Amino acid sequence: MTSVKAFQALADAIIPYLSNPPILPSIEQQNYLAASLDFAYTAVELVEAQLERRIRAAQEGLKEISQIDRQLILLGEQEKADENSKATRCAEMTRVVEHAERLSMCKSIKLS
Repeated sequence: MTSVKAFQALADAIIPYLSNPPILPSIEQQNYLAASLDFAYTAVELVEAQLERRIRAAQEGLKEISQIDRQLILLGEQEKADENSKATRCAEMTRVVEHAERLSMCKSIKLS
């Protein structure tokens, strides 16, 4: 039984007695009301504890999502850096090849 159902069952059981309490001697009536209130307080504590567990679980889930999000951002930045580095290496290699071709042409012209 969930805490909500337990609390509803408690309310269904207690509300009729609180709104129309049985006629009892005053000490017994006070004990009855004290026990009813204690039972209600316990039910509220159970619901509160369940809500706190759910809040903690949600917060932990948010922390995990935040960490995953940060990792994805870092991975994206690393991929961009890798692409930029690759483009830079490609451009440098093209310049080296062009320079080598020009040198080769110059040497062939000088040799002829």
